[in-house]
Order: sequence, then C-alpha cells, then structure tokens
Amino acid sequence: DADAGSNGWLQYRLDSGAQDRFIVDALSGAVVVGNATLDREERSSYRLVVIATDRGTPPLSGTATLTVVLDDVNDSRPRFIRPVQTISVNESTPPGEVIATLTAEDPDLRPRLEYYIISVEAKDDGNNPVDGLQQSFGIDFYT
Repeated sequence: DADAGSNGWLQYRLDSGAQDRFIVDALSGAVVVGNATLDREERSSYRLVVIATDRGTPPLSGTATLTVVLDDVNDSRPRFIRPVQTISVNESTPPGEVIATLTAEDPDLRPRLEYYIISVEAKDDGNNPVDGLQQSFGIDFYT
C-alpha cells in the first residue's frame, strides 16, 4: 500500500478456498499449510483468494488469487485388482505360455509399477511341499 502511516498498514486474510488446509499470516501475508494433510490423490489443486485490507478510514482492500498445485509423491502403495487367484494349468503347457495375467493399480500420478515373483509354493499329489520350482515360472517385469 503506497499510503503513509496506518493507512499503509496491511492486514491479510483468506477469503475463500480451503480454509481448513491453508492459513494466511495476518501481518505478513505468508500462506502456510495448516494442520490438515494435503493429499494429491484426494485433491490435486486449491484456489485461494486472499484479501489485503489497509487500516485507513475507510479501509480499502485488494484481492489476489493463488492457485496451489500439489506435486505428487510416491505415498500410495500399489494394490492388485484380484490379490488372490487360483488357476488350473495343464501339465503339458509349453514353456513361455502365458498362464495368468495379474493387474495392479497405483493411485499415484504416473506410477511405474514393476512385477516380481517373490516365492513359489507348490505341493505334490500327497500334499507335500515341493522345493526348487522358483525357476519354473517367469514374469514380465513391466507388464
């Protein structure tokens, strides 16, 4: 404010837009994150209207619009669409034949999912564990 004395002293306040998420310092106009958590998966941006009012008589004010765009961080764990599946495979299935397709989702922006087989558990006809089958199965790392 170009006015002199108390006519040039400004007080700031948030007029609209996510008062539960952001706070405007009344004296400096600094916009800070409030006590609420920001989550890009919940909402990707906020539009805040800030008012600056001088202490003149009559008080005059101006407004500014601040758009806050949230950058994404890797804060959501991937989940499989069908996390438990049972399939039957013919014993004469040739090597390289696709026997199942598993699909996972990640709500983070532009996720890069990678797939791994971490264990193979098998049992014989007598319901006894069969070891050494880890190399019998493969998975496409990216799909």
